Amino acid sequence: MNEMLSARHGVWAVLLVVLTGCVSGDKLKPGAAQPLVKAAGQRSLTVTEVQTGADIELGLEQELVVRLATSGKGDREWSLVDLAPGVLTASGPRFQRDLAGTTSDDASGQSIWRMRPSSAGSVNLRFEYRRPRSTQPASAFVTYAVTVR
Repeated sequence: MNEMLSARHGVWAVLLVVLTGCVSGDKLKPGAAQPLVKAAGQRSLTVTEVQTGADIELGLEQELVVRLATSGKGDREWSLVDLAPGVLTASGPRFQRDLAGTTSDDASGQSIWRMRPSSAGSVNLRFEYRRPRSTQPASAFVTYAVTVR
């Protein structure tokens, strides 16, 4: 009988610890923050989907190059869906195949976007990977917070 009471007390103690942890106000810690990405003294700065979420710092004379990997299936593409006007001017995308001698329909590669600063300020960029003209949610996205000094 004492063993049963001891086991019950143990279960209640574990449950109490778990519930206390749930209401303690501690939030899950986000993954490691991306470091500030900048290339002082360089003409351009290149980022990929690996740096998603990064803070990017550019000078007025620097170009931002965004290179986003695409599959060889040809059914999805990257689109720039969030770029407030005034800070950066975008050109692209331009598709670059990974393998020479293949067509853009059957080769994996990269969509390349070039951004030139228009003025000093801050802007958020968001790219989505989806089927063209689809209303379905994007299968992937990347974001960058860009500051032009």
